[in-house]
Amino acid sequence: MSAEKYNLFLIGDRIRQARIDKGYNQNDLIEELKNKGHGISRNTLSDLENGNFKDVKFSVLVDICNICDCDFSYLLCENECKTRDIQSISDYTGLHPETITFMHKILNDTICNDENRKAIAADLLQIYSSLILHPGFQNAISIIQLLSLNQDDIKREYYKFLANKSIQEALTDIEKSNEIDNKSSKRQKGGNKNGNNK
Repeated sequence: MSAEKYNLFLIGDRIRQARIDKGYNQNDLIEELKNKGHGISRNTLSDLENGNFKDVKFSVLVDICNICDCDFSYLLCENECKTRDIQSISDYTGLHPETITFMHKILNDTICNDENRKAIAADLLQIYSSLILHPGFQNAISIIQLLSLNQDDIKREYYKFLANKSIQEALTDIEKSNEIDNKSSKRQKGGNKNGNNK
């Protein structure tokens, strides 16, 4: 690993951040590494997190990636996002990596371990999609683009107001649509019950 191409201090900081994001203290990570056959001390891990990679096996770094759910390119500071998938989505859409991770977590979190919760998570994502595709939201994006081109403070505040209003209208429209869908669904269920009682 070339110290000229890669900043070892930044790589060490990425290891620390990946560990913290995973919710681990140093002892937790050492225990996980021990389970994978790496007997490293707390001093060695502290050295790693401070950019000192002397006598550290490549396999230790690979397993840190596996344990902390990140790609090796993230540890090397080649990507700002933890995985290439998140990096690609962020680059393509402009969405913040935390937004992408949160949306993914909604569908895949361990709390969604039954069909009912998974259905709720899917409904939430459907609402997000409906909002983004709604004409009011698209209008808000156009207004925000105008806002970025205009330096006049009064006009900028007016454009912000219009953008917020468009998003609120989109949310209200989606909420009404969901209420109609829910009422229709209840009527259908009620009709089925009455039909079964005959």
